[in-house]
Amino acid sequence: MDYGAAMVKLSGSRATVALRLFVPCTWALMEHGLQSFQSLGEREGMMFPSGEWPREEPIPMWMAAVSFDLAMLWIGADGVIRDIEITAPGDPATYDHRGLYVIEANADLASELGLLPGNARATLSWLDPCPGGRR
Repeated sequence: MDYGAAMVKLSGSRATVALRLFVPCTWALMEHGLQSFQSLGEREGMMFPSGEWPREEPIPMWMAAVSFDLAMLWIGADGVIRDIEITAPGDPATYDHRGLYVIEANADLASELGLLPGNARATLSWLDPCPGGRR
């Protein structure tokens, strides 16, 4: 498929873990997101960079067609988790928070790590960026 790869270390008040992230390389895959996934591995997620990378901006996210519970984490340029939304399958809402990128991961991750906006950090490292950039 047309995905790059990254790793992120998430640090909360209870624990720190590393997640392997799928990074959609096309705008169509960005819009489609996790709709075709039946689940994520325990330490997997998907990353959605802002359209103005490397600048922070509002990043709208929606989950209407995703079939499992998710935690969405908006990360600022300084690595601080700015906002967190927990969603269930069929959630019709659109969430629009400011960040440099959004990570979608299994919903229980936020409570497991003790992630709260403003007190948790994310450290990103690229493994395999999208060849030729996003298109």
